[in-house]
Amino acid sequence: MLYRKILPVILLLALYTDAICQSSNPNIDFEAGNTSAWHYFIGFCCPIATPGSTPAITNRHTITTGSTLDPYGFFPIVAPDGGSYSLKLGNDINGSQAEKARYYIHVPGGSSDFMLIYRYAVVFQDPGHLPAEQPRFEVKAYDSITNNLVPCAQFLYVSDSNLPGFNRSTVDTSVYYRGWSSGSINLSGLGGSTIIIDFATADCGYGGHFGYGYLDMTYGLFAITAVACDTDSITLTAPPGYNVYAWYDSTTNTFIDTTRLLRVPNPSVPTTYKIVMQPYVGYGCPDSIYTRVVHSNLSTNPSNDTTICPGDTISLHMGATDTALPLTYSWLPSTGISCPTCDTISVAPLVNTQYVVSVTNPIGCSNTDTINVSMAMSIDRKNDTVLCKGTTITLNTAATGSLPLTYAWSPPSGLSCTGCPSPVANPSVTTTYFVAVKNATGCTIKDTIKVTRDDIGIIPMKDTAICLGNSITLHSMVTGTALPFLYNWLSYAGLSCTACSDPIASPTAKTTFFMRATDIFGCPVTDTVTVSVGNIILDPTPAKTICLGAGTTLSPGAISDAMPLTYSWAPAAGLNCDNCADPFANPLATTIYTVTIVDTLGCRQQTAINITVDTLLVNPMNDTTICRGFPLVLYAHVTNTANGLKYSWSPDDELNCPNCTSAIAMPRKSLTYTITVTDSNSCIATDTVRITIDPCDITIPNAFTPNGDGLNDLYRVYGHLDYFRNYSFSIYNRWGERVYYTEDVNGGWNGVYQGVDQELGTYFYMVLYTLYDEKHMMKGDFHLIR
Repeated sequence: MLYRKILPVILLLALYTDAICQSSNPNIDFEAGNTSAWHYFIGFCCPIATPGSTPAITNRHTITTGSTLDPYGFFPIVAPDGGSYSLKLGNDINGSQAEKARYYIHVPGGSSDFMLIYRYAVVFQDPGHLPAEQPRFEVKAYDSITNNLVPCAQFLYVSDSNLPGFNRSTVDTSVYYRGWSSGSINLSGLGGSTIIIDFATADCGYGGHFGYGYLDMTYGLFAITAVACDTDSITLTAPPGYNVYAWYDSTTNTFIDTTRLLRVPNPSVPTTYKIVMQPYVGYGCPDSIYTRVVHSNLSTNPSNDTTICPGDTISLHMGATDTALPLTYSWLPSTGISCPTCDTISVAPLVNTQYVVSVTNPIGCSNTDTINVSMAMSIDRKNDTVLCKGTTITLNTAATGSLPLTYAWSPPSGLSCTGCPSPVANPSVTTTYFVAVKNATGCTIKDTIKVTRDDIGIIPMKDTAICLGNSITLHSMVTGTALPFLYNWLSYAGLSCTACSDPIASPTAKTTFFMRATDIFGCPVTDTVTVSVGNIILDPTPAKTICLGAGTTLSPGAISDAMPLTYSWAPAAGLNCDNCADPFANPLATTIYTVTIVDTLGCRQQTAINITVDTLLVNPMNDTTICRGFPLVLYAHVTNTANGLKYSWSPDDELNCPNCTSAIAMPRKSLTYTITVTDSNSCIATDTVRITIDPCDITIPNAFTPNGDGLNDLYRVYGHLDYFRNYSFSIYNRWGERVYYTEDVNGGWNGVYQGVDQELGTYFYMVLYTLYDEKHMMKGDFHLIR
């Protein structure tokens, strides 16, 4: 049992209570953290004139907080022990600026003793101007109705290097500062009045040097403080910032000391002390503050530490006595305590517990003690658990206490034993097991463990198939009530996600996907699904050129895991079959054959094979007849655009060039020439031309008988005259007169000239013609006979 005793003194101040001040004068201490309830002004200097009422202006009427130090004086920007907030008036920016903060103090009616103590700090530049133009800090208090000044409640600090209580800045030697100091305004006898108090600061009158200050007015902050709980002496602390201090025993009016911090013996009877504070000359009037110190007689006799059985109830008490009543109590922890503010309590802890009890008397003295209540036995209470399918769990109580310990588990269903400390549980349904453990002294402790039988399951996915390039949603069908389910698919290429229930799969080959799902309890199920991929791989016959009539076999070279394959060729023209794998193609013209292949999964693949037909044809000149001994030009007409044509005429008898496109033939007898043409694709075309030899002889008779008997009635030239060009046939009588003329190779004279049958006798003929570019003339005579 730990015993601590603290007996403080009571400090009674000549100040109105904080509660009254706060209710009648809100936010006077700025502890609302804002500028509310105060009134703010701006103006100019010098002297300070602030005609302009304004809301608080940032950087001119600024609430300060935190642990930052003033940049010139290195004192806190918040008054020490003054709460969390203060007010800063002005700034270190020059410009003849002046700032003022005003508060209306409501002095409670009937109050005969009312003193206001404030804290302030000041920072000035000292430019060395005349005093009327120097930076300044001013305090003034006056009645809001009569404007009468409150005695000793106004003073003015004007920047000067010799100001009492000021120090020179180590940052800027032109700056002087005074850290946090105290001031007082005695409002005694002004009960019911409203007093205005103004705080103002200003730059120099020329606008080139700054001045600013800090302010705090927390009620009760400047109490004479002391700590004395059952000690031999106490220290009384007066407010800082005054020039002279004088301590007195107010009962005997005996002078004690002039120090600000006074250490005195702890009095055995209530004693009142007075501190008289003298400000610096010209900066206020003397003030007095009283405090009364009373000794405390608080004592305690708490319950001893003890041990109980789990579930039992025990009474604990503090046993406090004092001459100052009533006493207040506080027990911790408060949970499970019948009355956490009573001297005696009833508790029934389930585990070892240390109770902390504090008692405080009306004058603020308190004692604190601890009472330990230990359990005669304990149990390591297990959390409820979940049993996944196919698993068991060991229920371990881990109880402690005086041996031997006996165990009783219920219900027995699903337990390997009911009297052992750690049975194996495998219930078929969710079951709550109870265990009671008894020690050698008869104490019993109980516990429960709920074993939840998990119901997660899965409907297996069916294997499926897709065509290459397609996707499929893998739909996992997990069942159970312990939602939500968490999914984990092994990472595969072509899987849209691994933590979703229905990922999209886009495999490029046959793949087995593995999925593991767990419910909210972490119980797992697994499943697999195999996705076959229809992928028809092609190795088609390359595009080729064939000779007309030669033909070729077409093959797509298709292979697949999903055999057999079906084929469809188009167009069908020139194919020996349009639904076989490798048809024979013999097109008459260049053709692009397209084949569509389908496997047993319904996957389709298509390819095209271009067959170019080399349509080499040769057509020489027509069969002809020529005169013997005359040349004939043989020419092969080829219908093919291929390059590299080769020609061969046979037989090569009487040819000037057997391997030329054209050859000159001069056969001596009739014969047939064969022309063979081979192109760059090795295609061959042949044709023939028959050359018949005509002797080209002509016959001119020596007589004719134009008597109309149908025999020898015309005189003409006979022979193969068709080869003759520029042909003419003339007949003359013996007097040289031309009696007949024709250019028709089949024409002849009937013995009539100018409609008159000519007389019998001898006549003369002349035949002119051109044969193979050679001119010929034949002359002779003949007889006309009747």
